[in-house]
Amino acid sequence: MTINLKNLCELAALWLDGSLSSGNITEFVEKLPRCSSSPLNILSLQGNNMTGMLPDVMGHINYLSILDLSNNSISGSIPRGIQNLTQLISLALSSNQLTGHIPVLPTSLTNLDVAMNFLSGNLPSQFGAPFLRVIILSYNRITLSHNMFHGNIPVNIANLGSLQYLNLAANNISGSLPRTLVNLKAMTLKHLTRIDVGWYESLTYYVLLTDILSLVMKHQELNYHAEGSFDLVGIDLSQNQLTGGIPDQVTCLDGLVNLNLSSNHLKGKIPDNVGDMKSVESLDFSRNNLSGEIPQSLSDLTYLSSLDLSHSNFVGRIPRGSQFDTLYANNLMATMVYVDLLFKGIAQTLMHQSMGNIT
Repeated sequence: MTINLKNLCELAALWLDGSLSSGNITEFVEKLPRCSSSPLNILSLQGNNMTGMLPDVMGHINYLSILDLSNNSISGSIPRGIQNLTQLISLALSSNQLTGHIPVLPTSLTNLDVAMNFLSGNLPSQFGAPFLRVIILSYNRITLSHNMFHGNIPVNIANLGSLQYLNLAANNISGSLPRTLVNLKAMTLKHLTRIDVGWYESLTYYVLLTDILSLVMKHQELNYHAEGSFDLVGIDLSQNQLTGGIPDQVTCLDGLVNLNLSSNHLKGKIPDNVGDMKSVESLDFSRNNLSGEIPQSLSDLTYLSSLDLSHSNFVGRIPRGSQFDTLYANNLMATMVYVDLLFKGIAQTLMHQSMGNIT
């Protein structure tokens, strides 16, 4: 891009998504307005094949509220200077070639998406952003050496009292599920709040943040757009190296819509009071070392439409009643209920139960 934007002192929002065939992000940032009080608060350059590294000093754009540089080829680390963007609310850097650690973030930040990069190291114990509502760190790995986020889930993450969506899938996180997850109050019905999207509209008539959330739920990838994305409350810790059991305390998060703990090394029983998670629509505990009986309280989950307990070591009978009977009666094959227990000592399959042939 050859145009120089330095003198556009009234520029408040700039969208060039998919409009540039290439470019250098360092050079582009240098061309942005350098006025004494620049009103630029939205910058979106996603999908432009931009290269280069983010500059550490970006003082001339310190009024930014939304920065979206996703789907480019930006390399290097996330600069420490990012914390100086004290008005920043949403930071989207997914699908680039970023390396290194996550630095201290602006205290104003509520949405962080750095998925699909080459970031590594321990998860931050202090993000520096106490009002984070969305954290997406999934699929950060280097293809050849398989480096990725590792270490335990910091217990301090439970101090993020506004957190409603946490995605750490497909990393190398180990250790047990912290019991302090019960302190994620924004994931409970008592404290659940909607994000007021009025601040987007006050910036511009056009609501940005399309595809802010892309997640695997109910065995399919779902994209949540703009305002609708803020209805989702979920935790995805799948495809890691987590051990230990599922703490009973997690069932206190009764505002959760999606809970995915699949493809770990979890053992023990499913909490008997799992039925207390009244809002849940999708549960995936598959591909772990879980055992024992399937709790009868699962049938109390009236919104449940996807359940995957496959590749585990459960015994006994598959629960009946309430929601399970509704799922069977409506359409067993079309409804996404996956309980593959045939090789683990359970005599009945879901198909047999739906036909009333219980032995």
